Amino acid sequence: TIVTYVRQPYLIVQSQIKIKFDNAYLCFMNQFLQNNTSKITNEIVETIEKSFLYLIEFIKFKNKLKDQSILTHIFSEDFNEKLIVLNRKTTDYFIELQKTYEDGLKNIDISSLKEILDFMHKWNLLLMKMKNIVRIHNINDIVVNSMMKAITDLTIYSHMLHNVSQKIQELEDEFIYQQLINKETIEFSQQRDKFYRKLNDKFFILDKTKLQ
Repeated sequence: TIVTYVRQPYLIVQSQIKIKFDNAYLCFMNQFLQNNTSKITNEIVETIEKSFLYLIEFIKFKNKLKDQSILTHIFSEDFNEKLIVLNRKTTDYFIELQKTYEDGLKNIDISSLKEILDFMHKWNLLLMKMKNIVRIHNINDIVVNSMMKAITDLTIYSHMLHNVSQKIQELEDEFIYQQLINKETIEFSQQRDKFYRKLNDKFFILDKTKLQ
């Protein structure tokens, strides 16, 4: 039971905590996860970074006081529910980014790779800061563990760019040094047609890299 004379200050603090959490939650969800931002500025990156850091601090605070009844009086009723949504959507978002990159690299899908590289370049500063925050705070909470892992596992932009460039270079080398007269092109028309189709596919991919 809350003593009457402290009830008003308590309600004010509770309201401020709720507003702070909701603002951080909505900012991160809307401006980053839903990508409702047309132009990325340093100010936007700093705002989202601050929101993410606030969310991390709320999670740490929850962990510190876990199993204590005071939490039910401090946080709003939907606090845990929002953390679950945050974890699920952030996890899905980062896993999808990583999958898009890996599939694009495996299939040498130039359009897909360009799209993911553009995105990673645009958000590179924020993503690096988020990775750093996760590393520094090292939170172990079943509610957000998958989110933390997904952020940590995302390949950074510089490595993506290096791997894509290397893949394209390998394809160029393979194309340049490919012998047009070989066992496949001499013996059977079916094998020959298949060989030239593959060669044409490689040329098409390389041609697309020049157009991007």
